[in-house]
Amino acid sequence: MDNSDFFVKPVVVAGDRVSDESSTKTIHVGNLDPVTKDEDLIALFSSCGPISYVRILGDEGPLRYGFVEFLDVSGCQSAFHLNGVPLHGKPIKVNRSHNGMVKPHVKADSDVQSRLKAAMERINKKVKEEEQKERKKRSRSKSESGNSESGPRSRSKRRKRKTSKERHRRSRSTSRD
Repeated sequence: MDNSDFFVKPVVVAGDRVSDESSTKTIHVGNLDPVTKDEDLIALFSSCGPISYVRILGDEGPLRYGFVEFLDVSGCQSAFHLNGVPLHGKPIKVNRSHNGMVKPHVKADSDVQSRLKAAMERINKKVKEEEQKERKKRSRSKSESGNSESGPRSRSKRRKRKTSKERHRRSRSTSRD
């Protein structure tokens, strides 16, 4: 079976600390040789189960260590059996991780960002055009319906209405006296 079958490219949320559940699926690998790369850890630990994330830290010296996060807890448990196995001539130390990993920010490609921005501008322009069409349509329908009785009242009709309201008020005030 190919090692790439077990490696799953992780989806990283920018700068978020991983939950406590992920720390139960993460191992700490110590005593790494300075030439050790992510691919080396993937090749070694992929036999334990599907890997979701690998990170090597520390200077290019004796204090180099790494983390391997599996998709499930069973991969982490089987990885403990590889404690003491030599990797590049040095026996590795496999322990459970006490904390979740902070995964690095993922930056989008500038070409992708510019294409996304251009697409958003086109969408916004189209939305504005549709809104303008809708406004014109509404104003046309108002002007066409202005001649009918259901349309807006003309100035003379408003005056007459106001006058009739005043008459009504006057008649009520005189009847109370």
